[in-house]
Amino acid sequence: MANALVYRTHDPAEVAPKVEEIVRKDVGSPTALRYRIESAEAPRAGVGGMLADIGRLAIGGRTVPLALLEFDLPWHRDARLRALASRVGVNAIVAHLWFDVVLARPVDAAVEFKGARLGSGGSLLGGASAARLSAVPDLPKRIGKVLRPLAMFGAIRFESKPSFAIEPDGDQSRLRISNLAHTGGILIAHASTDAGEVLEIAKAIEAALPASL
Repeated sequence: MANALVYRTHDPAEVAPKVEEIVRKDVGSPTALRYRIESAEAPRAGVGGMLADIGRLAIGGRTVPLALLEFDLPWHRDARLRALASRVGVNAIVAHLWFDVVLARPVDAAVEFKGARLGSGGSLLGGASAARLSAVPDLPKRIGKVLRPLAMFGAIRFESKPSFAIEPDGDQSRLRISNLAHTGGILIAHASTDAGEVLEIAKAIEAALPASL
């Protein structure tokens, strides 16, 4: 089976290195990324809440969490991707993603994203930092494109409400994104976590923010 975030195994130790291959390709890293496997039944503090927001399958059942896979992303500060491997029949599918990227510059207030309407590219809401970011050409459009509420793995449909936030954290800030993987549609030919684009968005956000408030 092609490496399309669908694996004919329920063993997280077999799934994790395959997902690492995709994440490494997404970020363009010449070397393997460090990763950890965490039980979905007893996640660390602060991670358990993620599992409460898992989307339903359109076929009427629910996914069964197998493990959380945590990848260190190439970034000048702490950046991580957590991906949930879920059991669906005889397969493990990796659909739900959570990004946590530390930005080197602060924001004056929490920033949230409001989705596009009537052809608009969406906007960032919050304080002066949000207004500054909304004015960056194509940035809201790029954010909106990454926030995916639907993922199709063959005939299996995942739905989840994506989220985007930049949280104040002293002289830095944290970019947090909850999302679904990009599968390339019915053929799942171009599976991706969008990790590379998330880091590019983080870079654009840092460039637009002042070094200090």
